[in-house]
Amino acid sequence: MLPQITGDSLQFEVMTPHQSHFYQQRRDARSGDSTTPHDSGQPNPIHFLTVPPGSRFAFHVQCDVPFLRRNAAPLAEGGQWQLLLQAAFGHAFAWLGFGAKTAVGYGAMAEDPQARQRREAARAAAAAQAEAEAAQARLLTLSPEDCQWETAQPALEQFRSEFDKARAAGAYNPGGPFNQTRQGFVKTALAWTEPRSRAAAATLLEQSATKNWGRPSNKERWAELQSAIAQLRASA
Repeated sequence: MLPQITGDSLQFEVMTPHQSHFYQQRRDARSGDSTTPHDSGQPNPIHFLTVPPGSRFAFHVQCDVPFLRRNAAPLAEGGQWQLLLQAAFGHAFAWLGFGAKTAVGYGAMAEDPQARQRREAARAAAAAQAEAEAAQARLLTLSPEDCQWETAQPALEQFRSEFDKARAAGAYNPGGPFNQTRQGFVKTALAWTEPRSRAAAATLLEQSATKNWGRPSNKERWAELQSAIAQLRASA
């Protein structure tokens, strides 16, 4: 029995046709008589290299996108060619196999889901890094005021999202977690110096503390919130 080898190695196997006289010499060149298959034929062992079971492969596909745009423009848009290749690989994994002699079981493969997850995670991390670098490079081209305005946007959007979520959950809860969120946002906004950011923060705080929803029941808390809004408005 051949040893089971896995990893970056090859192993050999043997194929032994028993009727090579029939397959290779079907007609006698001298007499013209047909050669018939029979069990007395001389076996002919053939050794060949194979990739052992358990081996791993990484497929890398490149696309000449400019050429594709000239000849099949729709496939070049939005990575359509990648979707087609993924479908083709999926079909090969499920039904066809890879390489030669697939009819007798060679070349049967299955995609490694963990490898796919790692690959997608790495791709997402690279995209996020590129996006962050592009955003940072853009900030360097802005004026100090515009830069501060851009920098304040995530905090503004986050507070708006938390406010919408809390209001959609039902009646205002004076002791609920939204109050802690609002107090944290007040501290953040008061540290800003850019007028538009402070004005936007004041507007959001006013919207989050109306008579119908969000006004603190504690008089001191309500006074502190009003004072913070006034400070933000004064320098906006």
